[in-house]
Amino acid sequence: MTELRVGVMGYAAFKDRTIAVARGGDGFEADGPKIWFADRVAVGRALVGGVMDDLAGGPWQRLVVEVPP
Repeated sequence: MTELRVGVMGYAAFKDRTIAVARGGDGFEADGPKIWFADRVAVGRALVGGVMDDLAGGPWQRLVVEVPP
């Protein structure tokens, strides 16, 4: 089964993580989501707009949305 993992992270958390990576800290997990969205509504818009296949690089059969604490 082909799986597409996307993550939902608020802007402030994403900004903090980006700054930490730029300073040499840890980034995203290697097996974690490759595509990140600012909120659940953005995930829905991408699904309805039909752009998920383009973002994922091909067709997928299962969508997994991860929301970190």
